[in-house]
Amino acid sequence: MNISRKLEIEKLQNENRELFDHNVLHILNFQILYEEFKENKLMGEADYALFNEAMCVHPVTEKVFDKHFIHTRAARHGESTENYIQKVIHPLDYLFNKEHKYIVLWFGEDMFCQMNLLTLLAFLKQTEYQGNVFLNSFREDEFKVQQTKLELSEYTSAYKRCIYSSQKDLCKAVSSHVPGN
Repeated sequence: MNISRKLEIEKLQNENRELFDHNVLHILNFQILYEEFKENKLMGEADYALFNEAMCVHPVTEKVFDKHFIHTRAARHGESTENYIQKVIHPLDYLFNKEHKYIVLWFGEDMFCQMNLLTLLAFLKQTEYQGNVFLNSFREDEFKVQQTKLELSEYTSAYKRCIYSSQKDLCKAVSSHVPGN
């Protein structure tokens, strides 16, 4: 285990102990980080989930994680719906099937992570999540975590503007330049 990560997590535990107990869900956007956290129980008794998607590519639907979303994403990734569910939806089982007082989102600062983060925040707003949401953001090259408590206010409209509408417009623009369309 990376010693700087361990020290940074210990610092977070000292600052906000309630985020490392039962009734807390930590959602990570990196497979390696997810495995390391889960294997070493770095978040104490909390639950862990992985968001293993690439929301910055391919069309999306207006509603996040509904059947149409799943089918659309699977098709555009060239996956069967069953494989997509296995890879993306099942790792988020705690998000869909268990209530948590706190949700802690662990996302890097790059565009890939930020689009995934925006998607999750839109989902939480769309489902009217009533608990507290914290963002632990960091750069991949250094694990200095900045923790921010978030208010779920405009994330659905931001998702629609930044991901849904822009990808819809991009797809129209691309298809209009493809010969035969």
